[in-house]
Amino acid sequence: MSLIGSDRRTMVGSVVAVVGVALSVCTMILTVAVSRGFGKEVTARLLAFEAPLTISAPYMVDETPMVEVTSGVTDIVQDVFPGVECVPVWQTPAMVKSPEGFDGLMLKNLAGENHRRFIGSSILRGNAPERRGEILLSSATALSLGVDTMDRVDIAMFIGGAAKLRRATVSGIYDTHFVDYDANVAFVDSATIIGALNAGGGDYASGIDVFPDGDPDDFQAQAMKLQGALSKAKYNGIISEHYRVDNFTDKAAAYLGWLALLDVNVMVIIGLMALIAA
Repeated sequence: MSLIGSDRRTMVGSVVAVVGVALSVCTMILTVAVSRGFGKEVTARLLAFEAPLTISAPYMVDETPMVEVTSGVTDIVQDVFPGVECVPVWQTPAMVKSPEGFDGLMLKNLAGENHRRFIGSSILRGNAPERRGEILLSSATALSLGVDTMDRVDIAMFIGGAAKLRRATVSGIYDTHFVDYDANVAFVDSATIIGALNAGGGDYASGIDVFPDGDPDDFQAQAMKLQGALSKAKYNGIISEHYRVDNFTDKAAAYLGWLALLDVNVMVIIGLMALIAA
């Protein structure tokens, strides 16, 4: 009888051990899957706001750094990355005011197919700015200003040490669920911001966004490759200014660093679970 009881206890202990190890392994797999999925989702949202590469320059137009949008620059980009999307971007800090309050924002145009598609899918009501004098606000900004679609707001754009005033109609409200960006970015039609920047009807831009294929791990090397091509073109007189190339990894360093820290936390959790399972 004692042998039978001992065998039963051993069997029960073995079952408990196997179930415990199986649950630990399942939990580890689930933790890794959730962490990886979350990281990819955050990175995808960041890429919808920040281009993989951005060409910018110290070129001054009314004391505002601008890039001259010429075929020379775009040809260099196409030589380095054949067939890549390459679009000018206009942006400026501004104050948006309504009868209910005011908010400081970065005004931008919608540039690039991926950007337009992402913001378009995030519009809660109304539409993206299409006509001159339209603005797309985030739901957080609209709430703080007490406005909705078709309401009018005043915009003061700070350019070259001066404020340029405009009136705009709220064309739509968007929400990407990315609070840090939503609370600080509004979108206007290209004509309004080009006119305010005195950008030569679009001959100059705040920057040129470049969208090469690849993962975030590739962007730094791609930026160096494009930087070398632009520097060589300046030396050979093909372009007139020195341009710098900013990459996504540097622009979103704070968020990517946070994701890397999250990966460390996941590895610590997995290690603890493996220890318990052992």
